[in-house]
Amino acid sequence: MEKVVIDTSVIVAALISKKRGSYKLISLLVEDKVQNYVSREILDEYFRILITKLAEFYPVETLLEFYVLLEKNLKL
Repeated sequence: MEKVVIDTSVIVAALISKKRGSYKLISLLVEDKVQNYVSREILDEYFRILITKLAEFYPVETLLEFYVLLEKNLKL
């Protein structure tokens, strides 16, 4: 399994458009084909960006589910 570090900008881009590489990368993460390696600080940044920047586009419940998915599929 490939190891990656997914920046918050990739997450934002994946949620904005399904036509770009960012969406493909997140899809690979969901399918357990890549492993996301992050620090606790990056995980906190994921949460902050999802809630503050994307809440106007998605229901908070959806963003929280996505965060849980990211948290589940990572290595600290």
